[in-house]
Amino acid sequence: MTRKPNPLLTELLDKNIDMPEINWETVPPDVNPADAWNLYDDTVEGWVPVWFPTFGPGGGRSYGEFERAYLFNEDLERILKAMKRWP
Repeated sequence: MTRKPNPLLTELLDKNIDMPEINWETVPPDVNPADAWNLYDDTVEGWVPVWFPTFGPGGGRSYGEFERAYLFNEDLERILKAMKRWP
C-alpha cells in the first residue's frame, strides 16, 4: 500500500532544482548521493527517505512510522527555509 507523500516534497523534488554541492569528504564509501537524494519509502506516511534515522540519537529508542514522518517534516521545513524554497 502506498502512502501519501509529504506535500513539502514537491518543493524539494522539483526537477528544476540542481542537487546541492556535495562535500565528498563527508560521503561514506560506496554511497551515491544522487541515489540517496531520490530514495523515499512510499510505504511510509510522508515518504520518509530510507536513510532517515529510525532510532533516537545515540542508538536510543526506535521511532514509529508517524513519529519518523513528523521528525522528517521538521527537518524538511528547516531545509526548505535554508534553500529559500519555503512555500
